[in-house]
Amino acid sequence: TTCWASAKQYRNRATDRLRSLDSKLCAERKLELLREPNYN
Repeated sequence: TTCWASAKQYRNRATDRLRSLDSKLCAERKLELLREPNYN
């Protein structure tokens, strides 16, 4: 159970890290689009 719990914890931490990285990239992308209005 401890092994499973720690594995689940690790997965959640990794997912949080990916999610924060994803939102950071998304924010940077939005800034790029705002900088270049004609960009498709």
